[in-house]
Amino acid sequence: MHTSTYDTIVIGAGIAGCCTAYALQQKGQKVLLVDRSAAPASGGSGAAGAFVSPKIGKGSPLQKLTNEAFAFAKDFYLDNFPEYFTQTGVVRIPKDPEDAQKFTIYEEFNESRYMTVKKEDLDTLGIHNSEDSFMFDEAGVCDAQGMCQAIFDKVEFLQLEVTHLKWDAQCRVFSVHGSVGQGVLSPTNNIKTTNIVLSTGYENKLFD
Repeated sequence: MHTSTYDTIVIGAGIAGCCTAYALQQKGQKVLLVDRSAAPASGGSGAAGAFVSPKIGKGSPLQKLTNEAFAFAKDFYLDNFPEYFTQTGVVRIPKDPEDAQKFTIYEEFNESRYMTVKKEDLDTLGIHNSEDSFMFDEAGVCDAQGMCQAIFDKVEFLQLEVTHLKWDAQCRVFSVHGSVGQGVLSPTNNIKTTNIVLSTGYENKLFD
C-alpha cells in the first residue's frame, strides 16, 4: 500500500512520462510514476518510431517550442541515457519543387546546427528526384522502450488504472483513485500529491 504524499505523480509510463518522472526526481522531487500496465512503453511509445529532430518553418510559436524541446531532449538523452540515443542525423527533404522554394525562407529560422545537402548528393544515396535539403546532424533516433525500461528501474512505480483525480482545495493536494487487477479497488485514498502530470497520450478521460 502506498501511503505517502508526493511532490508529483506522473500518470502514463511512455517516453514522455518516464522522462518527466526521471527529470523531476533528478531535481529533488519525490515522484511516483503510475501506469495501468506493468511494463513501460506498452502503448504508442513502444510501437512508434522515435525520431528526435528539429522542426523547420517560419518561426512560429510551435516551431520555437518544438526546437526548445529538441535541444532539451538531446542533452537529456546524451547526459543520462546515451546508450539509447543514436545521433544518426536527420535530413529534411522538400516534398516537391514548390516546397523547396520555401526552404530558403525556413533557413533563417534554423536554430539548430545544420548543413545543406545538395540534390546531387542525395541522388548518390539513392534518393532521387529530390531538391536541396537540410541535414541536422545532432538529430537521431531514440530507443524508447530501452530508455523507458532503464528509467523504470530508477523511479518509484505503481501499476494502477487511474479512474479519477480528486482535488482537496483546503489542503491543496490531489488524491489519486483507481483500480488494479480484475477490478479490485486500490487503497488510493492515501496517495496524495501536490502536482499531477498527465502523460496518457491520446486518452484524455482524466481531464475535466
